[in-house]
Amino acid sequence: MPAHTLHASADEWRQAIAAVDDAVDVVRRDAGTTPMPEHLDLLARVVRSLRPLGGADVAALAHDFRDACVRVLESAEPAAPIASLGLVQDHLRRMLLRRAQGGMRDAA
Repeated sequence: MPAHTLHASADEWRQAIAAVDDAVDVVRRDAGTTPMPEHLDLLARVVRSLRPLGGADVAALAHDFRDACVRVLESAEPAAPIASLGLVQDHLRRMLLRRAQGGMRDAA
């Protein structure tokens, strides 16, 4: 377990997962529209917030998450991109939960 994951509190993990879920809600709501600066800013904030919580695998998945969100926003037919986004979201949430549980066990 990377040392930087041990310093995240349970609240920080919950906030990270909530930020991912909130971003998905916004993207699903606005599916099929052109990505606006506020969408891109939101996604950039989520990616930045995830960096300190994990290693390269979390960072890579966070970028995949951002790309999946942009595809949903750009797609004229967003059903398939929304399904793909759901898979990426689930994978990211599971990874964050595993990291949180491992960090909390190690910190105890």
